[in-house]
Amino acid sequence: MRRTRNAGSEEDLYSGYNEFPSAFNTDDLEFDESFQNSARNIAERRPVLVTSRGRTAIGNRLGTSAGFSRDDVGTAAGRSGIATRSGTARPITGVGGESGGLNRPMTAVRGAGYTTFKNQPLSQGLKSATPSIELKVDDSPESKIKQIEEKISVLIEESVLANCKGNYQKSLEYAKDAQHKEKSLMKLREQASLLEGHDWDISFSVLFNLANEYEACEMYTEALSTYQSITKNKFLTHGAKVKINMGNIYLKQNLPTRAIKMYRMAMDQLANNNRALRLKLMHNMGIVFLRINHPEDAAASFEYIMTEKPTFKTGLHLVVANFMAGDPEKTKRSFQELLQVPLDIEDDDKYTTISDDPVSQLLVEVLKNDKLRKLEKERKIYAERCVLSTARLIAPFIESSFTEGYHWVTEAIKSSRHATLAHALEISKALVFLKQRELGEAIDILKSFEKKETKVATAAATNLSFLFYLQGDLDQAEKYGEAAKLADFYNSSALVNLGNCMAARGDPEKAKQLYQEAISMDSSSVEALYNLGLMSQKLRFYEEALDYFHKILVLVRNHSHVLFQIGRTHELMGEMEVSVEWYLKALALAPTDSGILTKLAQIHERDGDRRQAYQHYYDSYKCNPGNVDVIEWIAEYMMNDINVPERAIVFYQHGNGLRPNDPKWLLSIAACYRKLGNNVLAMDFYQRVFKQFPDNIQALQQLIPLSQETGSKDSKIYTEELKKLEKSLTKKKYSWR
Repeated sequence: MRRTRNAGSEEDLYSGYNEFPSAFNTDDLEFDESFQNSARNIAERRPVLVTSRGRTAIGNRLGTSAGFSRDDVGTAAGRSGIATRSGTARPITGVGGESGGLNRPMTAVRGAGYTTFKNQPLSQGLKSATPSIELKVDDSPESKIKQIEEKISVLIEESVLANCKGNYQKSLEYAKDAQHKEKSLMKLREQASLLEGHDWDISFSVLFNLANEYEACEMYTEALSTYQSITKNKFLTHGAKVKINMGNIYLKQNLPTRAIKMYRMAMDQLANNNRALRLKLMHNMGIVFLRINHPEDAAASFEYIMTEKPTFKTGLHLVVANFMAGDPEKTKRSFQELLQVPLDIEDDDKYTTISDDPVSQLLVEVLKNDKLRKLEKERKIYAERCVLSTARLIAPFIESSFTEGYHWVTEAIKSSRHATLAHALEISKALVFLKQRELGEAIDILKSFEKKETKVATAAATNLSFLFYLQGDLDQAEKYGEAAKLADFYNSSALVNLGNCMAARGDPEKAKQLYQEAISMDSSSVEALYNLGLMSQKLRFYEEALDYFHKILVLVRNHSHVLFQIGRTHELMGEMEVSVEWYLKALALAPTDSGILTKLAQIHERDGDRRQAYQHYYDSYKCNPGNVDVIEWIAEYMMNDINVPERAIVFYQHGNGLRPNDPKWLLSIAACYRKLGNNVLAMDFYQRVFKQFPDNIQALQQLIPLSQETGSKDSKIYTEELKKLEKSLTKKKYSWR
């Protein structure tokens, strides 16, 4: 019975513990005559058990908690007695020792193992006379084989799971352990003469998984060796899959001929009922044929697949193969086959409801966003991409002119189930004209969409607005920007174009307002966010500019232009160290960007570190040798700071080649030669300057002392020319006043 006690009670915790019925009182059992007679009768009828050692089990009874050891235990006849149910006393478990110790009752009147009798704990002297019960262990070869097979299965599963998680090294270790276990299994079966019952699927699984892990770790030689060991074993009957994997490895090793050989061997070993795998294998062979420039063979493979199971992917590759083969008629025919591939998508009518029932409307909204609907959208987008990509590819090729080719492709699309893509193809045609710098043709095509359906009209008007903005015609750009906005109020690109027009007109506040409207329509518009940052910079709202640029980094990570603008914003805020950090981050993404290198050089020059500035300027020059400002700075640094005028001459000559109408380059070259002590060449360059630029005073001022030093008679001529030039300049000066 469980006793409960309140925390505040003062009642004795162990009160009533020793209170038990008199029937369980063992104090007077020794003097109970009926109990003693019953105990003697039971002892006489008990059979004697003999242990493995030939001793009686009674004579070897375990020591009890009263402290008796094995040597103190007597036979049942020597015990104090055993009580029966009919008696007034309860049976006891204690054994009377020679020392006459107390007999311990079966109940917990005295704590077991805590008596001080003989000072011996319970755990000492416990040695049973009866034999211990042991579990029977099956050491047969069949049992060991089964255990090893289970361990192999566990290792293969662990290897596959590690591979799925991307931990290829760990998966390879598990695969190798499985192989070692498999070798031990085969050895054990051989010793037990049980090879006939071996499950060869286990061996195949071990080797196949090991080869896959070698391939995942890019250990192609080991993978091929493992696959070859599978093909050489006559008991392993999965050769087709092995050959396919071997072909894939050869393809990764850029050995397409061997890959095709393996694919063909796998094709011969595949059963005829394995139709899906055969088609995939033929598709792989077609791709390899395209890579080795055998378009005819590739087209044959793709044509067979299109007759068996047409798909947009195969149709796209068939068009590419015929295009590479240079056959316009076959290209047209393959494009028409592509247009006839079924979409396997139900109509969109099931996603529209005309019922006013709110439950039905809610159900339709749920169906619009479920996984099946997303899958249908992805398939439709992929199909449209395949059709448009092939149309753009073959349009300039299938007819004698670019315009005729686009016309044929557009008509073919209009007569198919993809008729809605015809307008998108027309817009693509306009973009091609833009790339060819035929702006008039592009504008005419886009203007033809003004009265088309809303979606096409807004796309055309948006592109027209951008085109006119690039041409500098801001009025037309604003006109078509407003038209795009009117056709689609949520067109964020139209608002961005209008904002660009306002920024070009010198109204950053209005431009910022339009960009903010674009953000409200599309919060992920990177163009609007970037331009907002630029306008905030211009309006000196630097904290806002940083917020906009950092938002772009959330959408588009590691964008060098954004990182550069963040650095520039910190520079405008006077935080030069922070700006240098952001410039270096941008440089890490675009190491050949001369603008970032030039900006870093300017900062270091401002800090007085001209050596580091020279390093950045020189790197900028290597990335962009046409920047005359950088060339001039490097030449002056070599001329004045490190005093190597012979190297400075190279940069001055480069600058003169870029700006031949600027006399400063020839003057600088002449100064370098004069510093080197070569007055003859210096005088030659000064004379060249005087001939090309007769009104250059600096050249005459240098020619006079040089001619005097060399003893030339032209010194008087140069002196007179200098006086005339000074007088003319003085007259111009006063006449201007």
